[in-house]
Amino acid sequence: MRLSISPSKLEQFRKYLDSEMNGFITKDSVIETILGVKQFKQQMEIGSSLHAIIENGVDKYRSNDVLNVFEVGMKENISLKEENVLEAVLFAKKHKGSVHEVWHEEEFRIGIYDVVMPMRIDMLFGDGVHEIKTTSRDVSFEDFFRSCQWKCYAIATAPRYVEYNVFQYVLKDVTTDIYFKRIDFRFYVNLNECLLEVRNLLRMFIEFCEANNLIEKLIKK
Repeated sequence: MRLSISPSKLEQFRKYLDSEMNGFITKDSVIETILGVKQFKQQMEIGSSLHAIIENGVDKYRSNDVLNVFEVGMKENISLKEENVLEAVLFAKKHKGSVHEVWHEEEFRIGIYDVVMPMRIDMLFGDGVHEIKTTSRDVSFEDFFRSCQWKCYAIATAPRYVEYNVFQYVLKDVTTDIYFKRIDFRFYVNLNECLLEVRNLLRMFIEFCEANNLIEKLIKK
């Protein structure tokens, strides 16, 4: 039997196991994600708008005094002041020639299951993988080092390093006053450790799904 398990589902499950975010991620929220229940969150649209500016530049979105960002997959327009996304513009210039939105499928054998892991890697640059994140929370090196997502991308691409480029924003006004600052966290890759951790998490995730009658929801179509 072939199962499809994405790095984002696996990472949510890891956070649930580790009781991260003060228990905000619960068993029920993990199950809802597996079932495909999605809730609209403006934070996701803010993240999509920043990705679009890094990938496409600002000229495409310039309208009078603001940047009006809307792309396929977004549910609403995000308006931003150009001076507030300067960090994103400088980041794009520094990484000119990078490759964005790289799709890949990695395969694992876990017990009786063949697991296909579909993933979308934000950016490849030189011999490194870059994950671009947006958040309004305070962040630390440990927050991202514990993540299994970058370990999945490392297994898929065998890079020298993985770097999280975290754009932390202050939401002063819901319409245009979203100010970004950037924090970078770089990890040098030990592929054997990454593979061991990801395989263990996959095994526990599958056991969780078996115990909650969710395996059918993972079957790759």
